[in-house]
Amino acid sequence: MVTEAELALKVHEFLQSSDLKKTTNNIVFKKLEADFGVNLSDKKPFLRHQVDRFLQSQYPVSDDDDDDDKLVLEGHGYDVVSDDADDDDDDDVGYYDAVPLFNKLKSVGKLDRHVPQNKEKTKRVCLSGKYCTLSPELQKFLGVPHMTRTEVVKQLWTYVKDKSLQDPDDGTTIICDETLRDLLGVDSITILQINKALTKHIIPRVKPLKGDKLWKEEKEEDVKPLKGDKLKKQRKEDEVKSLSKDKQRKQGREADMCGDETQEKRQRKVLSGFLAPLPLSDTLIRFLGTGETALTRPEVIKRVWKYIKNNRLQGLSRLITIPSKHLGTNRTIAIWEGSVMREVITIQVGGFANFIGSHFWNFQFLYRVRWMGIRLDLYNNDELLGLVGEHDTDPVFKNHGLNMDVLYRSGETQEGALTYTPRLVSVNYQGTLGSMSSGGTLYNQIPDLPPSVSTWRGSLSVQHSQRQRRNLFLQRLYDEEKIQPSGVENGHAGSQDDNQDKNIVQSLENDVHFWTDFSKVHYHPQSIYEVNGLWMDGQEFNNYGAGKDVFSEGFRGEEMNERLRFFLEECDHIQGIQFLVDDSGGFSSVAENFLQNIADEYANTPVMLYTVRDPRSHMCSTSRKRNISRDLHDAVSFAKLSPLCKLIVPVGLPSLGTISSYLRVNDAKPYHCSAVYAAALHSLSLPFRMDLSGPASTSSSTYGALDFNEIVQTLSGQNRQNMVAILDTTIPAPYLTGKPSEEPILGNLQSLTPEVSEGAEDVHSVETLVINGALQSEGHRASVSEVQQAISAAYGQAVLRPRFCHLSVATCPLPIPLPFPTIFSDTVSQSGQLLGTPNPDCVLKGSLDVHSIPMAARLRSSSAVLPFLSNRLENLRKLGIQRGALGGELLKTWGFGREEVEDMGETLAKMVRALDPASDTSSDSD
Repeated sequence: MVTEAELALKVHEFLQSSDLKKTTNNIVFKKLEADFGVNLSDKKPFLRHQVDRFLQSQYPVSDDDDDDDKLVLEGHGYDVVSDDADDDDDDDVGYYDAVPLFNKLKSVGKLDRHVPQNKEKTKRVCLSGKYCTLSPELQKFLGVPHMTRTEVVKQLWTYVKDKSLQDPDDGTTIICDETLRDLLGVDSITILQINKALTKHIIPRVKPLKGDKLWKEEKEEDVKPLKGDKLKKQRKEDEVKSLSKDKQRKQGREADMCGDETQEKRQRKVLSGFLAPLPLSDTLIRFLGTGETALTRPEVIKRVWKYIKNNRLQGLSRLITIPSKHLGTNRTIAIWEGSVMREVITIQVGGFANFIGSHFWNFQFLYRVRWMGIRLDLYNNDELLGLVGEHDTDPVFKNHGLNMDVLYRSGETQEGALTYTPRLVSVNYQGTLGSMSSGGTLYNQIPDLPPSVSTWRGSLSVQHSQRQRRNLFLQRLYDEEKIQPSGVENGHAGSQDDNQDKNIVQSLENDVHFWTDFSKVHYHPQSIYEVNGLWMDGQEFNNYGAGKDVFSEGFRGEEMNERLRFFLEECDHIQGIQFLVDDSGGFSSVAENFLQNIADEYANTPVMLYTVRDPRSHMCSTSRKRNISRDLHDAVSFAKLSPLCKLIVPVGLPSLGTISSYLRVNDAKPYHCSAVYAAALHSLSLPFRMDLSGPASTSSSTYGALDFNEIVQTLSGQNRQNMVAILDTTIPAPYLTGKPSEEPILGNLQSLTPEVSEGAEDVHSVETLVINGALQSEGHRASVSEVQQAISAAYGQAVLRPRFCHLSVATCPLPIPLPFPTIFSDTVSQSGQLLGTPNPDCVLKGSLDVHSIPMAARLRSSSAVLPFLSNRLENLRKLGIQRGALGGELLKTWGFGREEVEDMGETLAKMVRALDPASDTSSDSD
């Protein structure tokens, strides 16, 4: 089996010695298949990526922004000729030989180009295939004063291979010996850096003279005459060049005599060149913000690159493309860009995790149907239910500044319909999908047909289980999708019958049994996984030991891994995984095995873990045995899950009744509780989805983008290595500055993490705060700058201040979709304004009355979480580690020996010491 490291090394070796004006991707593929003797069809995307990386290393975009008249291209292989040279062709005033970075590179050719005549200084590099003067250091290394650049690289590679200087763990890295260290000035170097390091050692032999004279060689005393084979080779190259010029002139004369049809074809061919002005799409016109409708390819690349540098987006090695549809041509421009969109995959394990996920994806639904004006046939339900019309009146819903591709993937059904589905893996009991099939809703399900051949001749007893019927809400969506013509916008939202909408809302309040009962999102067939043979029974699956073998039994683990692999392998640059697990029972163990597999196979992919709980799981039992089992489960679950992620956030209060005076949440209904948690997770996800819209943008809609790694480093990478974060939120958020009788946003944040100490002073605390859709006291939307100023002032006046706080702002509020519980008090307005003191006996409002609300959510690393950790450590020691512990035998039935239990205790003790180094966490088990 050929490894990717071997393929990458071979690609770079082959391209180093190839003529890039003639080499294509197809030639590279065939060359590698011939060398390795295997079929590399499945490796074509990887090989194209390696080719693109090589080209970018050879032909980087210049950092010189002083020249606004032309695109300055620097790097090896660019043949830049001054205005004074005509290269033996009277028709050519000047040219540059550029290799653009096309995503599907077919060929590289030389183009004629007119260059401004007033340039006195032109940057040059050694001409491809021409002999160059070598530096004294390189002359000493190679033993000759002159050599072509290609031959220099070949000789260097020969030396590396003869001396076995390649890193055995990474074939693309060279470990320099003393000779190479003296030459290159580094201890190690990668394939992509070699050409750049050689630039200072290779000096062009030719230079432009004054006037219109041709290129001349340097003084004879500086250049030795060519002899023998080298002279023959030089003459042959000159002959080929002369024939090429004659052929060009002949084609020119023929063109003058050709008819209009031939002339038109030639014009079309010229217009596909790198320098031809091409019509721009509306999207690209908006991105550039100058109003120009046609530009050359180099000018487009220059402006995009300038935007990237101005916004400090460089850093990641990532290829981005400007699709051909934006340039009125059949070619795609690709450039290497810095910090760009990186995908996030979501995993939901367990019942309550999927309830939260269902609300979370419903929130995203309202964003994505309007993102970049995309119109998808399968996603028109918001228009049908009368929600989008209201939202579209507010510009913040049209320009929310979020990149929906971070969470979503585009695809196509077997019938050719476009799809846009979450990057999601959902794991749950068998039989918890309600009326939805395990294959999702995008593909028509073919009913099983009775077999045509039967080998059993006795009597048969056939039993059929009744399929779950759609509730009123799902039936309404199903009926409307059937009658909605494909590709036609639904414009009759405002004509929906109010009574029918009210009936739908009422049915959702009383008729939600499964997380799919209120989900309006279409899922990919690979997203939904029912654990075969594991039926919903909370009494039997309520502890860690119950799920210990679920992942490993049969092919369950491999099936879950395969679904995750499906989404991972199609990601260009995965940012991380957000993992939600219902850790109130056996799914904690399932999640632990799943996370262990992720850590083994995708060690460099950061995981942010939310351990979520339904309020009903906090209910005390009259059975002492059950209480012992619950306490041990809490300790074991947290100790086993926490080492397998970068950041862990416990979520789930015993009651949500006090979370906000403007909410009335029924703790007995998962449909209610999960909506509150999902709203907070939505706000927390905004920083790693924020996107700038273009160089003309003033970034008026978002501020403070962070990716997964930056969030983790902010919260856990400070002086103390604390990986446990507290989640706070305020829903709906009060006015930004607050009225005289009210506290501002910071004073209204309430913890969703259980067992934390309120008001704990911690001089080392660190926070990331997200505010979206904030309102001023007058009721108008607060701008990004107004939010920044208000929060800065609030922290300045606060008695307890964090050591550091990162603020992220989005002007777009949380959209409330129709499947949302009726939990708002009568003093919450349609746009989320708080109009007065709520009345406890008021008639509650739902999604028909409240269309959006401002939100604030915060993650903080603080010693306030110590009670949560200490309680688990104490319970584990008292019930599982101490001699004669009451839960010792129970832990044995869960499959844990004494040594493993003590290791879990040490894991919890380490977390406590990270927050309180002076605490006494030594075990007293002896």
